[in-house]
Amino acid sequence: MLNDLIVCVGTVENTIANRSKLCRDFDTLDERSQQVLKYRHGDKLTLVQAGERMGCSGGRVRQIQAKALRVLREKTVWW
Repeated sequence: MLNDLIVCVGTVENTIANRSKLCRDFDTLDERSQQVLKYRHGDKLTLVQAGERMGCSGGRVRQIQAKALRVLREKTVWW
């Protein structure tokens, strides 16, 4: 699932290090954000489908996803 979020440039060692850091950063997200990313990027659910499972609207899922991805981008240095 997290592999879909990684854009890797460089050596295999850098790729492994980046993936490891992303996993650690993912674990720091709140449970709701983690669940949204799992539904959207792992299970490939639509916004509406993820919202139905979580008991909220597709728009709210989009907001949670955007914030979670922004947090991961801010924490993760790719070079």
